[in-house]
Amino acid sequence: MLMFQMFHVTLQSESPLIARQTPTQRVLELRVRPPESQKTSQRTPLNLALVLDRSGSMSGFKLEYVKQAAQHVLELLSRRDRVALVTFDDEVTINLPTTSIGSLPKAEIANRIAAIRSGGSTFLSGGWMQGCQEVAMNGNTGGQVNRVLLLTDGEANVGIQDPETLGIHARELAQRGVSTSTFGVGEGFNEHLLEGMANHGSGNFYYIANPSDIPSIFAREFKELSAVTARNVQVTITIPEHASVEVLGGWRHVRDGNHLQLFLGDLAAGRDQEIYLKLLLAPSDTLESLEVKIYATGSGINETDLSDETALQFRYADADDVAKVAPLADVMERFSRVHMSDQTTSALKLERNGEREKARQVILSSLAENLPNLPPDQAQYYEEMAQRMERGMAENDRKTSQYAAYQTKRRREDVQ
Repeated sequence: MLMFQMFHVTLQSESPLIARQTPTQRVLELRVRPPESQKTSQRTPLNLALVLDRSGSMSGFKLEYVKQAAQHVLELLSRRDRVALVTFDDEVTINLPTTSIGSLPKAEIANRIAAIRSGGSTFLSGGWMQGCQEVAMNGNTGGQVNRVLLLTDGEANVGIQDPETLGIHARELAQRGVSTSTFGVGEGFNEHLLEGMANHGSGNFYYIANPSDIPSIFAREFKELSAVTARNVQVTITIPEHASVEVLGGWRHVRDGNHLQLFLGDLAAGRDQEIYLKLLLAPSDTLESLEVKIYATGSGINETDLSDETALQFRYADADDVAKVAPLADVMERFSRVHMSDQTTSALKLERNGEREKARQVILSSLAENLPNLPPDQAQYYEEMAQRMERGMAENDRKTSQYAAYQTKRRREDVQ
């Protein structure tokens, strides 16, 4: 019988003590470990839609690399998988409706990929929603990963263009079981729009600076999807009375009273997912301790139920005793990196809108707060970024900085 490590959650803070006299801020580091992968033949089936920008700016070598990526994904799919192919310019075309691999010769699908031609404007919302519809038509089968892969190189200029509205739609679709990963190519797209869609849509975001990297980055996403062993992972955190909480990293979440629910989407074997939160805990002259409880659930391979729970206690003490306990340095360094990355995303939005001095101040203020926990090279990195923001950043610099922040706050630096 094949054995594998089960679903597991852990929780720690930088210090176990909180002050009796004044509110105390504490960091929570939550780690979710999906089950180890089983045999390749037993991997979770995939129900995918490739949604590809074919607008005029994609003509030539960009579109050829996109076709290579689509062809590569096709070759990696097995008979248990489904795929749809949707392209868009100012109009949306269903090049291939959702099809079970094996029901149509791969050569026929390859011919449809090869026939894609570039066109006009960028109806991003229409293409993406059509891809979501293709996935949703077979999304209730159970035991599969439902994902839309959206690739574009330009600004949405037809249909829905507002990032917040697209984010709301992505969140609603994720709640229905259809997740979205986004791929931005070159310098013409809105990185905050695509990251927001991926964050709300429980997927991943990628910045592709060089079009020749499109096939390898698509392969990276496919590799992760193929390794998914925990689907629709949700974590419920029971927060103490009168406590405030801030979720870092852009994770989709909902708070209802003392319960905070985090939606982590699908998790791949071999990679723990870390999430960081800031808690502000109330003082008390009567209580001895406060407890934070965690309950995590998900669906495993073959629809097995996954669950685990843990708890963390904070003990009240006099302020002098709290101050004597040195915080865990490794937890604070990881938290500070994520916190700086969160603030970097906010600052980059300001800089893009021409509010350079505000952007610079966001970076410098956050750096002053996190400086004791950051290595010297990281501190220098942010000092130099603040200077570039003051002068005005080049487009490639904006996107490279934003993507580095995204990878850090989602703890994806090691995903290659």
